Amino acid sequence: MINIPKTKTIASFHPVKNPSFKWDDSGSIALTNAIYNVIHERIDFHRDELLGISSVAFCNYFYHPGYNQHEEEQAVSLYSNLISNYGIVESIAHYTGISIAEVNGLVQDEFWKLLQFEVLNGRALVSMKEDFSLIIIEGYREEEGRRHLLTQNGEQVFEEKLQGEDPIYSNWALLIRDGGPERERTSLTRQRTNLLKWVVRHGFEKKEFSQETRENYACGIHALELLTLKVGDRAFHSHFSTFIEDFLVKKSAASRCLALWSGDIAAETNIKVEPLLKRASKSYQDIVDLSVKNVDWPTIFPKMVELEREALASLQDAAVYFPSAFG
Repeated sequence: MINIPKTKTIASFHPVKNPSFKWDDSGSIALTNAIYNVIHERIDFHRDELLGISSVAFCNYFYHPGYNQHEEEQAVSLYSNLISNYGIVESIAHYTGISIAEVNGLVQDEFWKLLQFEVLNGRALVSMKEDFSLIIIEGYREEEGRRHLLTQNGEQVFEEKLQGEDPIYSNWALLIRDGGPERERTSLTRQRTNLLKWVVRHGFEKKEFSQETRENYACGIHALELLTLKVGDRAFHSHFSTFIEDFLVKKSAASRCLALWSGDIAAETNIKVEPLLKRASKSYQDIVDLSVKNVDWPTIFPKMVELEREALASLQDAAVYFPSAFG
């Protein structure tokens, strides 16, 4: 019989020493940050590049009650910070060569056995609490019949379900393990161009349907246009403050990715692509710079939306030169 210790932590786990890469929050940025904190010592990519390749840096979603029939908008609108139809986890796994698998719907005993197996093999798990804030589980403790999770933010009792009675997530977690060999540069270029094609489609669509939440969301420019109508609404102030903080992180990452990728993509597609990608990169950086100079959101946010539109137009022009064989 295998002797499983009652208490175990991962001694070799070292999170990033950058307070801006926080994961103890909800949303797609926090999810990417959590994954990055677990795998950063095994990859050569910056966090912003994972935000880019996963689509997080480029996509915009907004829950619009007119697209769904619900009496309480807030009950489902919280999910808009988490979703991306491009596939956040799958794209990061493919890009980095790290195996990342989602598990969901486990009962407490199943999750506990899985957690023990992962920790005993030196692997941390990413999961969510009931309020959808992300946690990195690096150990466990069992004492007097009570189970405890040892996380980067302290210890918590493990009751029946990590996500409470949520109808979608039930002991949801990410299993992060070493993957296959390092990918060749052409494979990275293929994934980047496929992503940018999707970004253009997403940017000019009116709405998208999320398979995870079974809801429709306004997307791309249209989502930002709807947000523009809400900027001056005092009842919406706290939600907008959260949105704009994430939005600026995303646009900064988008700018950095396009500047980084432009040369490689142009070398393998068409020389005309590089200035177009750099123009889009500048538009995204201009969005970030606007926030530094002015915080009059009812005036400044519509200007940001126009800059987003300019960035998408440049990406659309660049996508013409992406070979069809790449997607």
